[in-house]
Amino acid sequence: MNYDSSVRYLLSLGRELAAPTQATTAKFDLENITVLNERLGRPDRAYPSAHIAGTNGKGSTAAFLESILRHVGFRTGLYTSPHLERINERIRIAGEEISDAAFAEIFTRIHHLIEELLAAGKLRAHPTYFECLTAMAFEAFARARVDFAAFEVGLKSAWAGVSTPPMSSFPPLPSSRPLTSTTKISSAIRFAKSPAKRRASSSPEFP
Repeated sequence: MNYDSSVRYLLSLGRELAAPTQATTAKFDLENITVLNERLGRPDRAYPSAHIAGTNGKGSTAAFLESILRHVGFRTGLYTSPHLERINERIRIAGEEISDAAFAEIFTRIHHLIEELLAAGKLRAHPTYFECLTAMAFEAFARARVDFAAFEVGLKSAWAGVSTPPMSSFPPLPSSRPLTSTTKISSAIRFAKSPAKRRASSSPEFP
């Protein structure tokens, strides 16, 4: 697909959380995004990341974190929602929106994998608009070899599409609740100050 066809297809999926085929039976969990992400080869494990959750200020906090890390020399990825003018705004690499060509190429790959998974009965329903874009961000950041990515968690917090297990690259706190923006940023700052952890970040088992 070209860029325009990719955007039109995504828009045909409906609102952020439910595709038209899911509208009356949507169950917000991690099943779809996990299956899709596994089929992609878990690109989210190619780099350390912070998932910013909370009621208000998630996008701003993610943007602040990305900007701080980029300005001290990290190659960064940033995933936020919604967009203001262009869908590309949601996926940024090194401070720049994903290009139309890269957007179309990644979406085309994901679209083919979704069709394959649906045909094999491995997906209950077509992933939502938000899930598709989240998978695209995972893949885009892996291809761009980012050093660190910041993800704004969507609605439903721990059940949002960005929260595929493991929820982040940082060690879990002794709690079953999603980590807050404050703890995520503190972890990220500790990471940024530790050359040893940065060198280890290429490992899927980081840290």
